[in-house]
Amino acid sequence: MVYVYRTAAQPMLGAQKLDFMFTAPINTTLTMSVNGMVTLRGYRKFHHFRESFMEAIEKSANSTFCYNALNRFIGIRLDFLCVAFGTATAALSIFLKNSVDP
Repeated sequence: MVYVYRTAAQPMLGAQKLDFMFTAPINTTLTMSVNGMVTLRGYRKFHHFRESFMEAIEKSANSTFCYNALNRFIGIRLDFLCVAFGTATAALSIFLKNSVDP
């Protein structure tokens, strides 16, 4: 369990930090374009905000994928540890059934 923690804790924290960092520009761009809708229509500058919005969405999707992949990595390793512990406990209880006095 310590190995799983040491292996995956730092990358997971970094991925979570990137996920939060790249989510903020999406909200900012969306808010700016909604607030300036009349001006954008007047000067026909939708493509500028669309390009920056799509770029922010791509970065956010990449960081979210990385964060989810690391979560699955940790989850699979911890599930394996639980299965190994349960199997070892069951095997020991079966093999040592007659050696323990009630």
